[in-house]
Amino acid sequence: MKVNIHTLAAVLAVTSLACSDSSGPTSVSVRATLESAHVRIGTPVRVVVDVENTGSKAVSINGGDAIAFLEVSNSAGTVVFFGRSGSFDPTTRTTLDVGQRVSDTPVWSGEPIGPNVSTAQPGTYRVRAFVPVGSRGNYVFSDPLEVTLVP
Repeated sequence: MKVNIHTLAAVLAVTSLACSDSSGPTSVSVRATLESAHVRIGTPVRVVVDVENTGSKAVSINGGDAIAFLEVSNSAGTVVFFGRSGSFDPTTRTTLDVGQRVSDTPVWSGEPIGPNVSTAQPGTYRVRAFVPVGSRGNYVFSDPLEVTLVP
């Protein structure tokens, strides 16, 4: 079942409010880098994400061919995007064997998602990559990165 991420992102945003970084297993390492720290509004923000199983047993990542997702917060700390732009199949899983590494490049379209937001505003945003692991609601996040949207 393919799902448009904008629909799923709204659902995930509500779900994410009850989730914390510590709920995910510590045997997964998530490292993220921005392709560019300054992006024009309307240009996609691309994040290169490396995920590694550093544990002693296989780890299941939910999302199928979409390994990594993004959480974007504005300067006030409000989450304005939770998910990834594009479509993916959330009903499949990827299994990482011990020591296995995978890479992904999720994209944020630069547009916030939410009932009170219609367009992105210039400013600095905090971006964290995350992978959904194990049971529902468990995420492992990268360190935060800053991206500045410019007109």
